Amino acid sequence: MTRSASLEVIEAQKDKNFRHLRQNGIDRTAFDAFESFIRDPATLDRESLILRCRFSHGSVETRLVLHRERSQRRKVAQFEPFLRRIASRIEGEVDVFFLVSDTIYVAESRRAEFVGFLKTVPFLRCDWLDGDDVSEHAIIIPDYRLQADAYAEDLAAVCAAAERTPYEDRAAIIGWRGRLSGPTYPDIDNCEIFPRYHLFRQAARHPDIVEIGVTNFTNFPDTDAARTLRREIEALLGPPVPELRPEEFVRYRYLLAADGVTAPWKTVPMRMATGSVVLMQSRWNQYFSVALEAWRHYVPLRNDFADLADRYAWLRDHPEEARAIALAGQAFVSSVMTPALIDDFFVGVLAHCRDLARDGR
Repeated sequence: MTRSASLEVIEAQKDKNFRHLRQNGIDRTAFDAFESFIRDPATLDRESLILRCRFSHGSVETRLVLHRERSQRRKVAQFEPFLRRIASRIEGEVDVFFLVSDTIYVAESRRAEFVGFLKTVPFLRCDWLDGDDVSEHAIIIPDYRLQADAYAEDLAAVCAAAERTPYEDRAAIIGWRGRLSGPTYPDIDNCEIFPRYHLFRQAARHPDIVEIGVTNFTNFPDTDAARTLRREIEALLGPPVPELRPEEFVRYRYLLAADGVTAPWKTVPMRMATGSVVLMQSRWNQYFSVALEAWRHYVPLRNDFADLADRYAWLRDHPEEARAIALAGQAFVSSVMTPALIDDFFVGVLAHCRDLARDGR
C-alpha cells in the first residue's frame, strides 16, 4: 500500500467513525445534558478525566467535566499545549468532549443511555475496541503522546539511532519494557485477563529469545492479592528495571507492542521507526491501525502470546522476509505518521464536528 493509499484508508476510517453523528446530526442542545449525565456519580464505575472544549475562531477554552489525578499530567503537559498550538487552524466554532484518561468505565446500567448521547454528541478518544459499543460510538483521534511536542523530538532521536545501528548488529532477541497495565487494577485473582501477564509468562519460559523488563508496579493496588501477584512477577522476571528511551530500543532486532489498558498508543510508531521488526498483539484499534497490514508492517501475535516462540523461529529462519517487514514498518511511520500529518488528522476531525453541528438539529 502506497503512502497515498494508506492516507486514504485512514481517512475512510475517520469517516466511518462519524457514521452515527452523520446519521443523527450533532444536537447542540444535548451538550449540557450529556455533561450533567457524565457528572452523575451513578454513571461511571471509576473516575476518568473528561474535558469539554470550545474552539472559536482561533482560540480554545477548556472546562473540566470530571477530574482524575493520574491523568492530570497528560492534560497539562501534553494535551493543553497541543490544543493551544492547533487552535489557530480551527475555523469557526466547534464544541466537543475529550476523554483524556486511557479509557472510561461506564456503569452497566448506564451504558445504553451513554451510547445514546454519543449518537448526537461528539465524544473524542484515542482508540476503540470492536464489539465495545461505548468506544465504537466515539470519534477517534491520535493519542496524547503523539500530539505532544516531544513526539517529534523522540521520532528524530529514534531515526538517528536507527541510522547509527545497522540491523545486522542488533541483538537477535525480542525486547520489551513496560508495566502490567490492563482492563482493571491488577492482582492475583484477575491477572489472567491481562495480555501482558501472558507475555511475562512466555518470556520466563523463553529467556534465550525474549528480554523484557517490568519498569514499575505503581498501578498495583495496596492489597494482599496485588502483593502476591507482584511476588510472582518478580520471581518470573526479576525486580523492576529502568525504562529505556525510545531510541535505545534499536539494540534489539525484534520488538514487542502489546495492549495495556487499551491500545499501546505511541509505542507502535516508536518501535516501527527503529527499523526493527515489530511483533504486535492488539485488540484495540488506533486511528492508523486500518492502514497497517499483518505480515507486511508487523508480525501478529495471539492475545495469550502462546505463539511467541513460533513467531521468533519464523523470523530467525526467514531473515530476508523479516528485514522487509522491518523496513515496511519504518517506511510507514516516516511517510504516514509525521507530526504534520497527525496535526492534519486532528484538524480534520474538528472540522467535521463543526460541519455536522451546522447541519445538525
